[in-house]
Amino acid sequence: MTVQNCRVFALSFLLAAGLSLSAPVGAHAGEDHAEEVSAPLPLEAFAPRAYAQSEDFELVVVLDVGRQPLRLLATLDRFLTNEPVQGATLEIEFNGTTQAAKEVSPGVYAVESPVLAGLPPGSELALTVSVETTETGDLLSTSLRMPATTSTQGAHGIHWYEYVLWAAAVAAVFAALAFLVRRRQQMRGTR
Repeated sequence: MTVQNCRVFALSFLLAAGLSLSAPVGAHAGEDHAEEVSAPLPLEAFAPRAYAQSEDFELVVVLDVGRQPLRLLATLDRFLTNEPVQGATLEIEFNGTTQAAKEVSPGVYAVESPVLAGLPPGSELALTVSVETTETGDLLSTSLRMPATTSTQGAHGIHWYEYVLWAAAVAAVFAALAFLVRRRQQMRGTR
């Protein structure tokens, strides 16, 4: 290995070390950071939800914004025991329409509707849920606030494509350095 190659290697190593020092540090165990107070997650990090309860049932309705068409997911539990209510008949009335919900997993019922996408951002959606089981029936009312914006941003505040852009920028810098070093070596070799 020539002296020139050693210099290029050393400079590349120092550049890579410097870039890695500016990268964010991952979480690790063994240290107590109790004095640090983390900022609460923004409200946009959570899916919009509505809650209702009666003597028999507890209902949580969540707007599934990660799916097209938008859908409402209703989780229905027994109020006293918190066990999921399976095999119930749910009808959800919203925006002047009544739709039957399908059970997608034990105690979780879904309603898909193109009406949900047409609602203005930040609006309030009044929900009336009719529940019928073999033992009892009930009528629950609640309201769901539509999100002000639909965000594809994660809870940490960085989009996934920003990582790709940074990786591409670092690769471009390394490619440019390699090109310049090779060009310089060729220029010295022709003299």
